[in-house]
Amino acid sequence: MYDAESVVIYVGKAKDLKKRLSSYFRKRVDSEKTRALVSNINKIDVTVTHTETEA
Repeated sequence: MYDAESVVIYVGKAKDLKKRLSSYFRKRVDSEKTRALVSNINKIDVTVTHTETEA
């Protein structure tokens, strides 16, 4: 995830990407840290890998 200046603000991995991303964008996010992260997202870049080791 990148902010408006194209600075990387988060790198993560997920087995279920749809579930992970939807957890960030639901109406009620419990974590202040997550709310702050989401408010700064400008771009999301996804890289698909075949194994966890490759990730």
